Amino acid sequence: MATSESQGNVTEEVKSGNFGFQFKIHRQAYRLGRYGGEFYLRDYSRRDVYLIKVFKQGESERARKEMAILNKLQNCPNSSKILATITGNEKIPLNGIVTDFVAFVKWGDYSKTMTSADIQHYTYQLFIALDACHSQNIIHGSVNPSNLRIDNNNKVLKLTEWENAEEHEDGNFYRTNFNSLYFQSPELILNFKKYDYSIDLWAAGCIIAGSIFKMPYVFDGEAKNEQMQKIARVLGKWKLLSYAEEYKIIVSKRLRSKIRRCRAKGFEIFKTKNCEQTATEEAIDLVKKLLIYDHTKRLKAKDALQHHYFSEFHKKTYLNSKNKDQEHNIQNNSPQVNENSLYSNKDAYLKFVIHGEIGSGVSGKVYRVKDPENYYDYAVKSFERAALSNLWEEVKILKHLEGCPNINRYLGYIVSETMSIQCLVFEFVSTQLWGQIFDKLSVEDIGIYFYQMLLALQGCHSRGIMHRDIKPSNMLIDHFRRKVYLTDWGHATFYREGVSYDTHVGTRKYCSPELLLRYQKHDYAVDMWSIGCILASAVFRVRYIFDGEDREDQMLRIVKILGSNNLLHYCKKYAISAPCLSNWGQFLGYHRIDWRKLITGENKAVATDEAIDLLDKLIVFDHKKRLTSSEALKHPFLNKFRHSFA
Repeated sequence: MATSESQGNVTEEVKSGNFGFQFKIHRQAYRLGRYGGEFYLRDYSRRDVYLIKVFKQGESERARKEMAILNKLQNCPNSSKILATITGNEKIPLNGIVTDFVAFVKWGDYSKTMTSADIQHYTYQLFIALDACHSQNIIHGSVNPSNLRIDNNNKVLKLTEWENAEEHEDGNFYRTNFNSLYFQSPELILNFKKYDYSIDLWAAGCIIAGSIFKMPYVFDGEAKNEQMQKIARVLGKWKLLSYAEEYKIIVSKRLRSKIRRCRAKGFEIFKTKNCEQTATEEAIDLVKKLLIYDHTKRLKAKDALQHHYFSEFHKKTYLNSKNKDQEHNIQNNSPQVNENSLYSNKDAYLKFVIHGEIGSGVSGKVYRVKDPENYYDYAVKSFERAALSNLWEEVKILKHLEGCPNINRYLGYIVSETMSIQCLVFEFVSTQLWGQIFDKLSVEDIGIYFYQMLLALQGCHSRGIMHRDIKPSNMLIDHFRRKVYLTDWGHATFYREGVSYDTHVGTRKYCSPELLLRYQKHDYAVDMWSIGCILASAVFRVRYIFDGEDREDQMLRIVKILGSNNLLHYCKKYAISAPCLSNWGQFLGYHRIDWRKLITGENKAVATDEAIDLLDKLIVFDHKKRLTSSEALKHPFLNKFRHSFA
């Protein structure tokens, strides 16, 4: 006899396994932004960590825009790599982007200790990233030290955080207030909205200047006017005012007056003994060609790569680190369910689009999620916020069911307690509703479907598991392929002989007598009763063989067919007092009805002697006398279909 699994806290063993989706989103946000939050996404199947950005409700358009931008940048070096997208709808407003993650440090946390060679090396990679995104007509818009991530072990820099990125078209107007003020170009500070890629080059110049001069910020104004004055004290006032006049940029009288008092001191004012090794002539020259008022005259990224600051030696060093980065990406590829189904021919990442609700239960709802690129669908069971413990119990059951025949294939989980994302992922099965087909099934259809259902039950019972909620809606019937899969293990539990179990499980119309009578020491036989009820529905062409309006009425309808004496003998044998039945008198005086009396002209073609004999041995009061799943598979009614599954 199988033993029960240990109860208690969820272990790492429960979370892990050979499933494609085993993701847990950490409670603490990695970064909170304007449109959503980024969180660590741990993959228990591969022991990898990713980042997932979950957008706020109402930001679906921004989510789609960012997805489109990252899609264009998919092959760009030194930038975030998109691994998956999740697109919701009005009813399910969940939108997310999964990107790669390595334990990088921010540029700002590392810049104080950077050598001249380090600055050259990582700056070169920054321009590689900017040149790549600008060549795709993308303005990053938020280039600053927090968005530059450095993997110092592999000597790799990545440009991240694309939520403020824009696809550029000449003549367009853009927002001007998103990047940190310390890295905003003059045109942004002065609210000039027809800017272009050059705002990224100004920001890059500020970062490089801060690194070579060993200071956090070269321009550290606390407000826009103060920032503009600090820039004018270095670059001069007349060039600024001429620039504003040329491009018809409005400068307030107050700011104009303050700027006129500024004298150009140049970048030499930042030179100290502390930066003698890093603030070389070549480095300062590069900064001067980036930090120019006129955005049309700033060095472009592709031109910056040719600047004499970068020696051939450093270019070769970068190329070596680039190869390492590529190797690292190969080793840390995105998670797979199987090699043929997940990866698109068009884009090397997953795209999940949430469609409508396809089912619901006590713990939550089930949604259809499509991967439109690969024509692959999933069924995602979403649990209510308070039902996380139910999810882990179901995961524990599903892990034990791996390899069972005719079980809806479990692919993994996605969990975030912070964002109330608690999902199990399954293969999607295109199904027909039982109510639409039960009265049209041929004898062969009935035999094939019930043989498969019993194979599923034999598999789960042999692993020590009671399903306890067998009903047509938990049978995924693909009528076109004549396949059926058992699903929904929310009421399932491990069986251990002599243990008392909760009887508030199952669905009334398919509940066995022991569940209706609150007999706690039930076993696998509860599933066999339910299968018998569904078989009777198909054989006699009735929606429900026992259609009670409540628990007591359900028992009464059973007694009207199986007889009062069978109920009394059963209760006496197992010492069942049944306090849940308020009026025992109503259950007396009924004689057992022969199943053949239910045969009509409409069902006689399928109500064969063998079929009736099988259901008669399943719909039995005494649970010890019901056929087991293994015994039922050998019954003459089903044995003839064994060849279909050999």
